[in-house]
Amino acid sequence: MFTGLVESVGSISSLEKKSDGSSQSIELTITNFNFKSQLGDSVALNGCCLTVSETSCPKSLKFFVSSETLARTNLGLLHKNSVINLERAMIMSQRLDGHLVSGHIDSIAEVLNILKSKTSWELILRLPHEHRKLIVYKGSICINGVSLTINTIKDHHDSVEISICLIPTTLDKTNLAHLTSGSIVNVEYDMVGKYIRRHLELSNQAN
Repeated sequence: MFTGLVESVGSISSLEKKSDGSSQSIELTITNFNFKSQLGDSVALNGCCLTVSETSCPKSLKFFVSSETLARTNLGLLHKNSVINLERAMIMSQRLDGHLVSGHIDSIAEVLNILKSKTSWELILRLPHEHRKLIVYKGSICINGVSLTINTIKDHHDSVEISICLIPTTLDKTNLAHLTSGSIVNVEYDMVGKYIRRHLELSNQAN
């Protein structure tokens, strides 16, 4: 479990592609982060929960990324020297300053536009239309592992467009400052909302 509050950014020092003939995977090595971790720890990379498979702390962490994860996230689009958001699994006794985040990515999304001012950025995203019931005005959403609040929602026939405000602290402490129009980001919707939606779907089927 995570909070969506990025602990550190890191950089990809190596990216090794692997194939067994029927599927592809990669091994990522992350460096230039500022926390300690050990073998077996859960760490969210751009919001995607992965397990530390090798470590030489505090210098580097290695992660195995499966074909399923590559298909559902933006991790397969990264390259050597890419900047990535990192958060270790939360301690249940600590304050929950963000929101409950599982590290299981629901979707990727395209950045349509970024409106920049002196005090903040407004991020405009296109999300899948079939996820519109999980998108709530002033509700929580996790973008590349960052807990954020939805400011506006526009429904289109084939997609949903939302806007999110990025404050200077977020831009300074995460990789969202590297986004441009056309960038692809990882999205995780609010966990509580997903359980409610599933409950209502099953209730309707029973009736």
